[in-house]
Amino acid sequence: MVLKQDDSVWATGRNTDGQLGDGSTTSRRSFVQVISNGAKALHAGDHHSIVLKQDGSVWATGKNTYGQLGDGTTTDKLSFEMVAPSGQRGTML
Repeated sequence: MVLKQDDSVWATGRNTDGQLGDGSTTSRRSFVQVISNGAKALHAGDHHSIVLKQDGSVWATGKNTYGQLGDGTTTDKLSFEMVAPSGQRGTML
């Protein structure tokens, strides 16, 4: 995954669990845009991806077997979905 200077997110590679966030499980050999704007930071795991947007919201996609997407479920996602709205505060362990 790549975060570009225009705040867009692009992804490529294996996508067996929807971890690229493009709405499919099709692996990609070329980069595809998965978030058009507003991204601030990202994390790409083996089977999931998480994006922090500039407004403070958190978006996630991919495998969620152990709740790693942080949405309170174990449901896998094929596209980025908001899992924490902007302004929501958590605690660090």
